[in-house]
Amino acid sequence: MDLRKPKHCIALHLASAAKGVTRQLDAALRPLGLTSAQFFTLNALDLEGEGTTTDLAQRLGSDRTTMSRNLDLMVRRGWVHRAAPDATQQRVCSLAPAGADLVRLARKAWKQGQADLTRSLGKSDAKALIRILRKLPTIPRD
Repeated sequence: MDLRKPKHCIALHLASAAKGVTRQLDAALRPLGLTSAQFFTLNALDLEGEGTTTDLAQRLGSDRTTMSRNLDLMVRRGWVHRAAPDATQQRVCSLAPAGADLVRLARKAWKQGQADLTRSLGKSDAKALIRILRKLPTIPRD
């Protein structure tokens, strides 16, 4: 493969596509005051339960610093509670009632975003893309 021809670089195309898809999903969630990263965090708390910043970062394939920054904002907005069970333990994050209400509303916007992406790709290409993406290396989850 010739590095002078970036059109053949899988990583470049994947990164560009990920940014485009994220922008599209962010636009669908914007009327609710959410970003896609915040949506995925709230959704994980709702579906998988509480966790530390490190737990959540690992679940979502994020780095701890980014997750901490997002959680700080969500705590300030009243969407997430964060408390240490005792002085020797890490703080545990859980979904606040306002966050639970918001994530349920946001799922409708997410579903519409997914439908729009599927429509733009075509159903068979969307399924093929998911199949290919599942083969790519991922951050291991516990």
